[in-house]
Amino acid sequence: MSDGPPSEPPSGPAPPPSERPPSSGPRPWPTAPRPPLPFPGAPSQPPPSPPGTPPSAAPPPSPPAAPRFPPRPAAAPPTLAGRSDRDRRAAGASAPCGRRVAYGSAALLAAVVAVVGFSFLGADSGGRPAATETEIVLQPAGAGGPDAFAPSVALGTRPTTPSAALLAALPNRAPRGDQVGLLDGNRGKSSCNLASLSTLLAGNPALGQAWADAENISYNDVPTFLRGLTPALLRVDTRVTSYAYDGGPRPRHAVLQTGTAVLVDGLGLPRARCVGGNPLTPPVSSRLKAVYRGERWARFNPKDIVTVAPAPQPVSKFVLIDVVTNKPFVRPADSDGSADSDYSGPTSGPTSAAAPAPKPTTPTTRRR
Repeated sequence: MSDGPPSEPPSGPAPPPSERPPSSGPRPWPTAPRPPLPFPGAPSQPPPSPPGTPPSAAPPPSPPAAPRFPPRPAAAPPTLAGRSDRDRRAAGASAPCGRRVAYGSAALLAAVVAVVGFSFLGADSGGRPAATETEIVLQPAGAGGPDAFAPSVALGTRPTTPSAALLAALPNRAPRGDQVGLLDGNRGKSSCNLASLSTLLAGNPALGQAWADAENISYNDVPTFLRGLTPALLRVDTRVTSYAYDGGPRPRHAVLQTGTAVLVDGLGLPRARCVGGNPLTPPVSSRLKAVYRGERWARFNPKDIVTVAPAPQPVSKFVLIDVVTNKPFVRPADSDGSADSDYSGPTSGPTSAAAPAPKPTTPTTRRR
């Protein structure tokens, strides 16, 4: 993935002035989706060849190396010529030299195969030791931490303890993004300054391009993408893929603490962390042992971490729980809190129905 956009002019009509980045910023990117970024230590894949490029010819095979010494035929002792192996053993002679070489070669080949097989089982295609654990970074709700992507744009009051009622309603810890009471909020107020985040990314083209790359969108689509997100607060510790910035987006397995101000998309998935400006994407599952890095908060419990599954269809209204009154209210999607309204549903907390678990995906882990 390149650090900047291509130099060719974009095709089609120009974007509206309100969405156009500064003249010093990158030129538009194509909107075709790109593959997800690899995790640190994951085996790298060779870059694809440009369209129309003929495959390179394979190099000619090297001629077999000449033996260091010419082979020497093994001659049987003249006194034992023509006799059977049984007669040779009775006479105190060993098996023919050729058969001894065959036995030795077979043993050597078996040893080589065992060593090579063990090497393949204990190392990846790049020759590095195979991963034995998945590193998951703990990201607090009140500080950006060492993996912060940008300065904090979080606003308002936030909860400090996970919701026991919500956890009780989620035995499999896999709610859907449209579940009632999944998120908290400050009624009538936004928990994230969208305008500041948009201005920050527009004023720093390299940072904005890296943010767009993490979300797999075009640089020029960042303002529109941000306007399509809804501010909210996490009610429980939530597993995500978070991206740090070190000249480009660097993905990390992460857990966001309860009370973290986030921006969710139309399917209810967290897509940005307001306190550190980090772009977020759905987590990647792993069958390896989880190892948590970073300072653990007081009520951290790995068994209480939830993974949000996408809603089956776009959400038009989110039912949030007010952090001040603990009462549910309705927040329209893509709104900043100014259009919040009363909720007239049958419950004042989370629903009791458990959502189905998401399908497992290919593990991608940090190589140690």
